[in-house]
Amino acid sequence: MRILATAVVASLALSLGACSEDDPRPADPTSAATTPANPDATLPPMPAGARDATPGGVTKFVHHYVAVLNYSALTGDVREMETLSGPACESCMNYIDLFRKTYEDGGHFRGGAWSFDGAKVRFTTAKEPGYVTAIVRIAPGEQKLTDGAPETETGAKESVLTFEVTPSDPRQIAEILKGDL
Repeated sequence: MRILATAVVASLALSLGACSEDDPRPADPTSAATTPANPDATLPPMPAGARDATPGGVTKFVHHYVAVLNYSALTGDVREMETLSGPACESCMNYIDLFRKTYEDGGHFRGGAWSFDGAKVRFTTAKEPGYVTAIVRIAPGEQKLTDGAPETETGAKESVLTFEVTPSDPRQIAEILKGDL
């Protein structure tokens, strides 16, 4: 499962211009960009029913997570994304680190919003994880990974992803996997 999770981030992060470094960064307790790069971006509210232990609740939660991921990419404010991401979700943490580091280094993202449709839900009981598989589309955008880096364009991308959602409260994304389970 880890290999699959790594493949998701490697595949989709290319369109966001993922980068890596040898030395790990210390954790930033506030995790917020002080001045958003996109001041019109607003943190999306949790929709009614997104925490319901139903197939519809799991789907609403994943839609909300994608909206928060888009907000985090546009602002560098990853606090809500951290709250909605399980601690063992490697894909989630890779995106959080990418957004945080980019904005800390004076970079930014423009466009590149995620959207999805064709959701297929696997939900059995409130005590087991739920799964939402969907076609995820990433719109074209621009990225600048550091203050001194040139701004580059990113092309549109499409992929089938499966979001594993924890059954517990607080509900979180346990992992983002490439493909249909």
